Amino acid sequence: YGEGAQYLGTAAVSGGTWTLAFTDGAITLNQGDQLSAIGIDASNNTSEFGKNAAVTPTVNIASAGTPITIDGTIDAAWGGAITSTLPLVTTNSPDLNPTPADASATWRALWDANNLYVLVEVNDSELKNPDSGADWPNDEVVELFIDGDYSHTSPYDGNSYYDGVNDYQWAFRWNPATPGTSGDLFVGAFSAPSTAGITFQMVSTATGYRLEASIPWTTIGHTPVVGDDIGIEVQVGDDDSPDANRDSKLAWSDSIDYAFLDPGRFGTGHLVTGNS
Repeated sequence: YGEGAQYLGTAAVSGGTWTLAFTDGAITLNQGDQLSAIGIDASNNTSEFGKNAAVTPTVNIASAGTPITIDGTIDAAWGGAITSTLPLVTTNSPDLNPTPADASATWRALWDANNLYVLVEVNDSELKNPDSGADWPNDEVVELFIDGDYSHTSPYDGNSYYDGVNDYQWAFRWNPATPGTSGDLFVGAFSAPSTAGITFQMVSTATGYRLEASIPWTTIGHTPVVGDDIGIEVQVGDDDSPDANRDSKLAWSDSIDYAFLDPGRFGTGHLVTGNS
């Protein structure tokens, strides 16, 4: 909340909505930037500054020709998916800023009529088994955020801006001691609670680990068609230190680690047909 560093302009409100257009280049908005606004009535009374809105990315999500087998291997179908990096980094201390070998990641997604598929590849030179008990955010973890109806932010309920219906935060913690999946599945504190039908596999790689997951659209609460948009965010937590606190977090869309509170911090996944 609060006044921004660069003035963008004014817009008239009509029917509760407004649009502000400007020429790219004259004003440049970058991923991770924050926007705020105030309202001014006809008597020049002003509101408080509104909740900051984030500048977030968009990616095309291609349809899968055949269902993906969830086994942690990279099937040929993944070649048709766009690979995105996680360029945004938050740390507990400046001296914990990771190198690419220490903590970096890419992700891809595909879809079909039944499932959303996600593949995350993590570089982690010091892959560590969990030591935080139920406090999974402080372990080696991949977090997947989905806004199934693309509603962005819901009214604040005293805890978060999640709608409790189809705003999700799922966490996949690296844990080779877990039979079958080599990982543990958790739900975020403010997420809709369902994990129904989710299948996943985590495997170690030469440079870290990989997550492959399948999430049913029936769990997400959306019937997908070509051209749909969903909210989506992928984050990776890295825990190398001997204590129980994570060292850093990587994100695709959210620069300030608020996605667990606000689906407006998610990026956009645009469902397309065929190769992306």
